[in-house]
Amino acid sequence: MGCETICFLLLFFFSILTIFFQLGARSLENQCYIRYAEVAREMIRSGDWIVPRLEGKLFLHKPPLIIWLIALPSALVGKVTPFFARLPSALSAVAVIALTFYLGKRMFRDFRVGAIAGLILLSSKEFFWQARTARADMVLTLFILFSLSCFYIAYQSSGKKRFGFFLLFFVGLALSALTKGPVIIFSLWIVALFLLFNRRLRVFLEPGFWWGWIVFLFLILAWVIPYLSRVEISTLKAEFALTHILSRPEPFYYYLIEFWPRFAPWSLFLPAAVLFFFKKNPEQQEERLFLLCWVGVILILIFLVHNKTYRYFLPIFPAYSLILSASLKENLLSFPFSKKEWLSRAWEYATWVCFFIYIISFLLAWFFVWWFTRSFTATLVTVFVSIGGWGLIGYALLKRELRTKIIVLSFLSLLIFETYFYFITREDDKHSPVKKIAEIIKFQVKPAVFYTFGVNGEEAILLDFYLDSEVLKLENSSQVVKALKETAKPSAILISQKGFEQVFGKLPPKTLAVFPITHYKKTTYFLITSKKK
Repeated sequence: MGCETICFLLLFFFSILTIFFQLGARSLENQCYIRYAEVAREMIRSGDWIVPRLEGKLFLHKPPLIIWLIALPSALVGKVTPFFARLPSALSAVAVIALTFYLGKRMFRDFRVGAIAGLILLSSKEFFWQARTARADMVLTLFILFSLSCFYIAYQSSGKKRFGFFLLFFVGLALSALTKGPVIIFSLWIVALFLLFNRRLRVFLEPGFWWGWIVFLFLILAWVIPYLSRVEISTLKAEFALTHILSRPEPFYYYLIEFWPRFAPWSLFLPAAVLFFFKKNPEQQEERLFLLCWVGVILILIFLVHNKTYRYFLPIFPAYSLILSASLKENLLSFPFSKKEWLSRAWEYATWVCFFIYIISFLLAWFFVWWFTRSFTATLVTVFVSIGGWGLIGYALLKRELRTKIIVLSFLSLLIFETYFYFITREDDKHSPVKKIAEIIKFQVKPAVFYTFGVNGEEAILLDFYLDSEVLKLENSSQVVKALKETAKPSAILISQKGFEQVFGKLPPKTLAVFPITHYKKTTYFLITSKKK
């Protein structure tokens, strides 16, 4: 095997190892997301794979692809687990890293650009986090990267290869639309702007594009037509009017603040990326333009949208990683020192800032862990992690080579990320109060009929998920009294503290058993069961 193959395999297996480590060890309410997993659970139970539903109602927040990707492997074992819920994101993250490696090698004709870009991507904070979360954003990032990669290959090819990759570009668009709806405008605007600057808009008239639109419509309509045959348009409109899909309004400067922690530590290397674009290198003009269109179009579009979230950054990360990696290659290989002074300084300063932050973090970490946990085991783990971190920093300083410092910085970031996930997994019960409530309901009380009152939002969805059923919800105190007094079978109701205060005086205490359930030393719920007569 050549150096390129060995490098790719090392990056590939290292990505799998770091992303899949303890992937399913923590619950879905422990700094994760439950909705898609619950929709997938209801899809498996109902057998309806066309119309996604949440708590029995139409789920209109996202198209069904992310739900299918969770439900398909889960159906094989008969239930949705945290591992299967996060599996699409984890696999997509590994695929994104592999595609970034290939694209970097192809664009800059050096596999080291792809390898460093993949490592930068893996060790960026938000990318690593979203790779271990049951959300649609990493899957969307994969399909956007896939479609743009196919377009770039088609643009540089001819004949049947060009035609085939244009078709694959539209397959990527269709998969993006089935993952997150109208975000296909990202890829389309990037391509349009790139062709406009290159004065090649006639590409839109090629047969590959016309047939591509047919493939796109076929894939979309393959789901839309069966969906509309089962759900009336009037019902769809009524439900859509009640659904708060875009509910995250943020100020215009939101992304200017969020970028720095989300792409840490590599956000500190932004000056190096900017300098890279202003370097005059005729051999790389098309590559620079493509990456600039990629980053610029997505940034402009997400800035213009009133509803903002940091996850919208994610499709930019592969492009930014390629820009940084190409900047590093140019800094080390393309110019004599006198011509690369500013670019070299930008890298060096950012590297020293990162090392300084990590040194301080390792010095203080064990103290804060002991202060908050009072756990000898957790403190000991932190001490060993700190020693490992100092060892890596010492090695990088002794080598004095910039590429070595960048690789070490990647390993330091991953070491910290993995340690953080170890700690939140270790205290999973503390971060999973609804899971504990569900265990009490399942094992301590086994009523024939179970209801909730005053339990709403994410907590209600979590209860459905943990109990593997759609829990009946009571709307007012009169229904609670009726359910406990008149139900012939033993019944139980989980009531919030506010709801308990409303109904307790209306119920005869001798006929009820009350179990207070505490969370963080504060009573938040009561489980009330009717006694057998």
